[in-house]
Parts: sequence; structure tokens; C-alpha cells
Amino acid sequence: MRDVRRSLAPSAPQAREYELENAARHRAGVLNDAELGLENLKSALGDPKMMQTVMQMMQDPNALAEVQKMMSDPAFKAQAQRMMQTLQQEGGMPDLSAFANQFGQAMDGGVEQLRRENAQLRNRLQRDEL
Repeated sequence: MRDVRRSLAPSAPQAREYELENAARHRAGVLNDAELGLENLKSALGDPKMMQTVMQMMQDPNALAEVQKMMSDPAFKAQAQRMMQTLQQEGGMPDLSAFANQFGQAMDGGVEQLRRENAQLRNRLQRDEL
């Protein structure tokens, strides 16, 4: 997550109080990377401006590549899996449905564009193969 935030540094807004508190807990070893992300996400769900920033970030190919890189890191995957097991045991799974709905709506235009582009590429390939 640090790399993702760093990639947005020139246009990133000032850190919110909850981000600073969570970052301090992360530096102290209380939170790992996955837990830091979840804590910030839980707080961001009640912060419409931050959610808008997240939506914009997810439309930036460079930021999206950083997120995908982080999520494919075996160490991060292990942290996330342990965190999810702990949350399930404690019954403390956050309700991410609002975020999922907002993210889905924000990405709809992008998904439709990708579908159109894929269809065009398939058509070109079919024409070239014939």
C-alpha cells in the first residue's frame, strides 16, 4: 500500500487522522500491511471524499498496477489470509457492500470500454486469420 500511495504523491491529499494513527500502529508493528489497508478502508467507508480519491486511484493504470503487484506478493497474501481468518473467528468482518457498489459503479464505464475494445480486437483477429 505504501508504494501505491507514493505513486500518487504529487496529487495525493493530506493524510487523514485515521491514516496517521494507523500508520503509527503499522510502524510500531501492531498492524501488518494487510491490516493497515483494512483499517484504512474501514475508516474510508465513512469518508466520501476519500472514497472518491480511491475510485480515481483505481482508474489510474500505474496505481492499479501497484495494487496488483502488492496483492500478488506472497507475503501480502499470507498476511491477508491470516487477517481474514482472524476476522472470521471474531465475527468482525466489515460490511464492504457499500464500497463494492461504489467501486462497481465507478468501474462500469471502464469495463464496458474494455469489452468493446476486446470485441474489436477479436474481430480484427478473425479477419486476419481468414
